[in-house]
Amino acid sequence: MVTFLAHTIRITPWVFLRMLPAYAVFLFALYFVYGREMDPVVRWFLALATISPSMSFLVLIALRSGLVQLKVSAPIHPPAIFKGLGRLAGFQWAILMIVQLVIYAPMIWALETYGGLPLTTNWMLTLVGLRDFVISNNTDSIHPAFGYAIMAYAIPYGISAAILGTAMAGTAATVVRKPPRIDAFWGFGHRWFSLLLLYVPVAFILWGGVVIAYQEGISQYFFQLVPSSILAAILPIYLVNFLWLPIFAAGASVAYAQNQQRIEEQRQAELDEMIAGAQPMPDLKALRQARQERQSTGRGF
Repeated sequence: MVTFLAHTIRITPWVFLRMLPAYAVFLFALYFVYGREMDPVVRWFLALATISPSMSFLVLIALRSGLVQLKVSAPIHPPAIFKGLGRLAGFQWAILMIVQLVIYAPMIWALETYGGLPLTTNWMLTLVGLRDFVISNNTDSIHPAFGYAIMAYAIPYGISAAILGTAMAGTAATVVRKPPRIDAFWGFGHRWFSLLLLYVPVAFILWGGVVIAYQEGISQYFFQLVPSSILAAILPIYLVNFLWLPIFAAGASVAYAQNQQRIEEQRQAELDEMIAGAQPMPDLKALRQARQERQSTGRGF
C-alpha cells in the first residue's frame, strides 16, 4: 500500500501537466456549448453529442499519460487513441455509470425520505437554477439536502473508480499494443482496496469543495472571468474533474503496472518450474561416441 501511494503521488503532478493541452481543448468545447445563447433543446443536444464523449476521451488521455509516465507504455500519435475509446466509452464507462447509479440511488432515496431532499418538486438543480443561485449568492435558496447529495455522490464516485480503475488502464494500454491476456474484463477489481482508500477521500474532498464554493459564494469570482452566466455556474464542477482525473489516472496506472509485474513474475516462475522439472537433454555427442566404441569392439571379436 505504501509503495502504491508513493508511486501515485509521484506521478500525479506530471499527469496533470500532460493533461493541460487536452483541458484547453475541452474548455473550448464547453464554451461552444454553454458560452453562447441558444435554444435549450439545441444546447442539451450539443452537450450529449460533444461534452459527454469528450469526458471519456479525457479519461483515456489521462490514463495514457499515467502509463507513459510510468514507462509501461509508449507514446502514440493522437489518432491511435480512438482504437481504445470505443471499448472504454461504450463498455467500461457504461459499467462505471451503472455502478454509481446502483450505489447512489438508495442514498438519494434516504435523503429524500429522512433528509428532506425535495426530489418531488425539484429533482435536479437545472442549469438556470444553479446559475440564479450563484448570481444571487443566497444560501437559503438551495435546500441543504442538495449539498449532502453532492457530497454523498463522492462515495459511489470513488467506489466505481476503484472497481474499474485497473481495467480502464488496461484498455488504455492496449491502444499501443495488445498484451497477452488483456481484454475488456481484464483487471476488474484488481487493487480495488488500495484504490478505494485513495479515491473515496479525494472524491469526498473535491465534491465537498464544490458545495463550499457554491454555499460560500466563492464561485461568484467565475462571473468576473467568464462572460456566460451558465458556463460560469457549472465551471467549478468541471474544474473538480480536472483535478480528479490526474489522481484517478495515476492510481489506475500504478495498479496496472503492478498487476503486469505480478503476471510477468508468475509467468517466469511457471517457466522456471517447467525448466526445472524437464528431463535433461541427452548428450548426443557422448551417445554417438559410445556407439562407435561398441561397434569397434564388436569388429574385434
